Amino acid sequence: MANLKKGRIAEPVPIQIQLYGYEVRLKDAERPSSSLLTLSVSSPEFKIGGIVNSPDILIVDDDPDMLQALQIRLKANGYGVYCAEDGRGAISEARKHAPDLIVLDLGIPAGDGFVVLDTLKANIDLSSIPVIVLSGRDRRANEERVLNAGAKAFLQKPVQTNEFLAVIRQALGETHQKPGVLYD
Repeated sequence: MANLKKGRIAEPVPIQIQLYGYEVRLKDAERPSSSLLTLSVSSPEFKIGGIVNSPDILIVDDDPDMLQALQIRLKANGYGVYCAEDGRGAISEARKHAPDLIVLDLGIPAGDGFVVLDTLKANIDLSSIPVIVLSGRDRRANEERVLNAGAKAFLQKPVQTNEFLAVIRQALGETHQKPGVLYD
C-alpha cells in the first residue's frame, strides 16, 4: 500500500486491480504534485464463457442436447465457444469468428460435414483452422475419408470428456494440460 502524506502519495507504488475481467491501473500516482489519481481502464476481449486469450472453438452439431453438452464441457475447461447447427451456419460462423478449432458433426443439414470440410479447406482464410470430426457415423466407414478431407481427428459419439479434451489440446498444439480439473 502507498504511504500517504497530507493526502498525497509519497513514494511511487504500482497499483493494479483486476475487476470482473477489466484491468484498472492507477496512473500518475507517483507524482507528489498530483492531488488526483487518474484511472485508466482497458477492456479485454470479451467472450461468453471464455477466458481472455483462450482458444475459441466452433461446435457444429444439429442435436441441441449434444451442442449444449459439448458447450458446457468446453466452457468449463476454459475455452471460448461458438455454435452452429447446420452447414451454412458453420461456414458463416467460421468466417465471422475465425475460431482456433472446429468440432464438426458429419450428419448436419444444409450441407453435411463433408461439404463443410471441403468448403473450409477450399477457402484460403479458413483452410488453416483445424477440424475435429465428432460423429455417430461408423468409424470404419468414415475415418479415412474424414482424414483425407483434411480433418485432424475422427471421434466416435459418445465420447469421453478426457479423450475429447486431449484430442482438442493436440489439435491446438497445446502440449500441456490446462491447470485445474477436467469437468464432465
